[in-house]
Amino acid sequence: MTRVLRSFAFALALVAAFAFLVGARPVFAYRELQCEVGHFPRAKGLASGVYVCEPRPPSLPPSVEVPVTIRDEVGLYLTRLDVRVFHIDFVAGTWHGPALGVRLVD
Repeated sequence: MTRVLRSFAFALALVAAFAFLVGARPVFAYRELQCEVGHFPRAKGLASGVYVCEPRPPSLPPSVEVPVTIRDEVGLYLTRLDVRVFHIDFVAGTWHGPALGVRLVD
């Protein structure tokens, strides 16, 4: 059992050293749009993922305000090599795989 733990610790140390050397940077971005009282989120387009807060018209019944997700992304970049390992944007529905020469833009 000691040999297995030692091997696992060595492999983990190698992965950590590699990640440090290549500048591995995970990306997690999540943002919600919450409108103030008396307003509600309305989409600007059919599938754009862009929302604006508009005043609630009197004809619309009051309801529980549900926040709208406007940004939900996850990815992994190797910044010192300018390599994108993957990038997923759940709001736009785009998935990007490995690519060379892609810089991480904050």
